[in-house]
Amino acid sequence: MRSLRSLKGLLVLSVVALTLSPPMARELFGAAPPPLSEARARLTQSQARMPLKEQAVLSTRKAFRAAYAAVAAGNLTPQQVRDALANKLDALPEAYFAAYDEMATLQMDVKALEVLEGLEQTRQTLAGLVGEKALTKLDAAIANVRTCADDYWASRDITTGRPSYKRYMAMRKMSSAGRQAEKEIARIDRARGATQSPTLKERFRTALARVRRSWQNLHLATSTNLPLARIVTYLANPLAARDPQKVSSLLKGMGRSYVSNARIDLEVIGRENVPKDRKLIVTPSHRHSTVDPFSMMSLLDGPVTVLQTILWFPDWAQETVKKMLDDEPGIILAHTDGIDVVGRCVEAVRKGRTLLFFPEGNIPSPLGEIRRLRSGLDTIAEKLLDEPVSIVPVTLDDPVDSWGAAAYGSAERELGMKVRIVFDKPVDPRVVLALSKDRERLLLNILRETYHKNLIESMADPVPAPATPETFSGQMSDPRSRFSEIDPD
Repeated sequence: MRSLRSLKGLLVLSVVALTLSPPMARELFGAAPPPLSEARARLTQSQARMPLKEQAVLSTRKAFRAAYAAVAAGNLTPQQVRDALANKLDALPEAYFAAYDEMATLQMDVKALEVLEGLEQTRQTLAGLVGEKALTKLDAAIANVRTCADDYWASRDITTGRPSYKRYMAMRKMSSAGRQAEKEIARIDRARGATQSPTLKERFRTALARVRRSWQNLHLATSTNLPLARIVTYLANPLAARDPQKVSSLLKGMGRSYVSNARIDLEVIGRENVPKDRKLIVTPSHRHSTVDPFSMMSLLDGPVTVLQTILWFPDWAQETVKKMLDDEPGIILAHTDGIDVVGRCVEAVRKGRTLLFFPEGNIPSPLGEIRRLRSGLDTIAEKLLDEPVSIVPVTLDDPVDSWGAAAYGSAERELGMKVRIVFDKPVDPRVVLALSKDRERLLLNILRETYHKNLIESMADPVPAPATPETFSGQMSDPRSRFSEIDPD
């Protein structure tokens, strides 16, 4: 009898598993990929609704700002404000989050469909040039992209449509499969045009171009118009005297050199909002691994301490880098013990050093959305309630290309980049933490709402033009992969 029940249970589980397989789930829950034209129409409608959603939360934001000012001026107690605003404090950012996440989701849907359309059109073009027999490997590569695209659609949160980690990983797999298809297209293109082998002179020119590109990357990454030997010697020598002012000058000098060498065009808005008479925690959004910190270091006055991660170092090098940098008064590594990191950040602010803190942590996903902010900022702010501290929200708006990912990667792509930096009005953590009793993360929600407010304009750009065969086949002479633009690695 027990074995019969077990068999029935297994049968039920099997039916459920088959029913909820990706293709069936898409049929049941409406998550099947729409036609590209329909996806573009949905995105356009979402962009059109954005001003209405902004108006819907405008009164809530005004009420919060008024309450914030009343508490700061001592006219109302925090409890009176909490009673007056009731649920508005909790609901303040949600309309923005929902609108922003919806737009990010729809934009990525369009781009996923454009990948498939572009590959299919490129295949048709090549079929007319080289014949079907030469496309066997390409067909297999495109089939792999389709499989990854199926996983992408199956991983969407069907109830809310909001970005999820599964969808992010599915898009990474799709980008990796797309690069393989792109390599095969490049191989076919080279084979079709290879009438004779390159001469020794041509090989030499190619090798020289690679050396120049490598040197350019090194030049931008190390800001070599500062003496490179000075930087390496200073950081590598454990016996050198660590003068905080000198370290801060070195970091800011590297930032200015990087911005100058890469010819980055900084559009700075609201710099007058940075208070001169208070200790500072500067909290920028994060879009680009090198441009963001270097740009910020080039703008901040006085001694600066940077909370830094080193995930972009190989595993074998991380321990060495920790030993080199972790005692620097201007650098705090986020890979050490969490309590130690918080304590060192608090100590730096107490000593009058500006703390540069990226609340998102690492680079956000290729979707371009603002990720969940780290709670460490709340802890640091709570430990500094006895200090005159201001938290300055800064929105970094690096260029977003037609794939929805920041111009991320090689130094060549950073040349001439235009970056918009918006300094918002400072936040007094004493007031916010008083208002947020029994409401965790209000401080982080205020920052996230500020980022969204400044980034919505970028997200509402016109829908990119459809992909064409030339979009892909025209990239053959360019070392940068279209697919690498949606893959952070």
